[in-house]
Amino acid sequence: MQWRDSDGKLYNLETTSGAGFTREAWLRQQSPMTDIALKSGIYLRPMPKKEAIVAMAETLMAFYEKQDQPYRHAAMAQFLLKYSPNDICALLNLFAATQEIRRQEFVKNYPIANDTPISKRPRLLMLNNQLESIYDRAYGLGWRPLEITAKTGYGENAKFQN
Repeated sequence: MQWRDSDGKLYNLETTSGAGFTREAWLRQQSPMTDIALKSGIYLRPMPKKEAIVAMAETLMAFYEKQDQPYRHAAMAQFLLKYSPNDICALLNLFAATQEIRRQEFVKNYPIANDTPISKRPRLLMLNNQLESIYDRAYGLGWRPLEITAKTGYGENAKFQN
């Protein structure tokens, strides 16, 4: 995040490691950020007060995820996106919650998609379309999934979505 002092100077703060001052180049090395992501404002920009309040509410969204409440998780993410439409955390949480809803409603009951009853297929199609739309929106804002290399032990082509 960025913080502006009383003289108007901006400082980068890395909130996950003591909120110390950090250079943009170092932040971009730690979490690769596209130029599109910086331009769209999903990373490294001062946050308006309304969006700062939204960021604080993200703990409730995380609570719903940990409590395995995907419908509340998704609803909270959608609520936060109303007030901060480019909030990448809320957007990725909406994606994760929608995936979990699809898993609970379909994947665990019908491991083969073609086994889904015809009457339930419109709902499955809607969830699939939502997932694609959310992913495309995040990607359009400049977000990219992190790639985990063989050094992690998960294989060279493994992907992790932050």
